[in-house]
Amino acid sequence: MARSTQSGLKSWEHPKKSGIRIREIVNATKGGVFGCSYQVIVPARITGSLRERKQFVERTEAEEHAEKAIQGFKKQGHDFFALTDTERREVASAMPLLRKHGIALGDAVRFAVTRMRPGTAGKKVSEVIAELLASKEQRCARGDLRELSLKDFRYRTNRLAEGFGDRPISEINGAQVKVWLVGLKLEPRNTFNLFRIVSEVFRFAHQRRYVAENPLDELAQIDRKEIIGHAGEAKEPAILRDLISSGRVKSARVGAKIVVRREWLDAFLGA
Repeated sequence: MARSTQSGLKSWEHPKKSGIRIREIVNATKGGVFGCSYQVIVPARITGSLRERKQFVERTEAEEHAEKAIQGFKKQGHDFFALTDTERREVASAMPLLRKHGIALGDAVRFAVTRMRPGTAGKKVSEVIAELLASKEQRCARGDLRELSLKDFRYRTNRLAEGFGDRPISEINGAQVKVWLVGLKLEPRNTFNLFRIVSEVFRFAHQRRYVAENPLDELAQIDRKEIIGHAGEAKEPAILRDLISSGRVKSARVGAKIVVRREWLDAFLGA
């Protein structure tokens, strides 16, 4: 039964014995009164935290909200109040699609968070390069990496820094890398070697969790061919055949080592 407050406005429990109360509130502004609205008060023992207060224009809306609150509490306990009405509607609209593909809501949320809001989203390309370069310098100092390899890495990552250095690495995608590499218009072998170093940088960023996924994984085989052509395909160079046929080397393995070093040096000096 509704009872009147000291101000003469009504207040009542709805649904009965639920502990949820609805009370009338006068709508007033600048001394003028223009009707009343209805405030629903859900006690802390139901919400599990703070008392919830929500206001509605119509009495029927207020009573419907009170009914949903107590029904939700009976079915889900305090967890029902962890979501707003809008959030509950969003979850309800998303669940059919998730069920269709056999994806749990928690898995979908975790997948989205790691990709849309990675913890180190602000890490710049230049900072990732510097970190990897410092590691290689340490290896070179103790003899685990050749000086020429370090120089090659430093030279090619300088190119990468010129193209993307100030940008957060998590914002770069494979298509952007492809456009940049093709736009440099390098010789196929130089493009191949640069692509190899760029791949190493992004692989390192992925391992350090600076990016959720390696953006170069987006590139299909046809994309890679458009970038480097046939430079990355293994084949017997003419110089190797000449070395073997002339008898200047004893085996293809020895000749291959000579050719690899020759081609690497040509690419490094001519890049």
